[in-house]
Amino acid sequence: IKAVLGANIKSASNGTVQSIEQDGFYGNVVKILDQNGYIFVYSNLDNDITLKEGDKVKQGDTIGNVGVSAAGELADESHLHFEIIKDEMQVNPLDLIN
Repeated sequence: IKAVLGANIKSASNGTVQSIEQDGFYGNVVKILDQNGYIFVYSNLDNDITLKEGDKVKQGDTIGNVGVSAAGELADESHLHFEIIKDEMQVNPLDLIN
């Protein structure tokens, strides 16, 4: 999702922070598990992530900022890499988010 460098990233759903990772390709990654078993994945975040694993978040809470941490996507414009996963399968975010 095209976004300005440093823009606040807001949670798309209520949930619990499942993990915070540093991935060699996707950079800084926050994964949030919601009550329906969907995992919301936010990648290419900056280094200033204040959440911790197990934290509860509400839809609209800030979870981080757009960064340039995704080494595999450095040639792309400033963006948030966003995925939704259910039962280990990627789901089209447009099917769930208005």
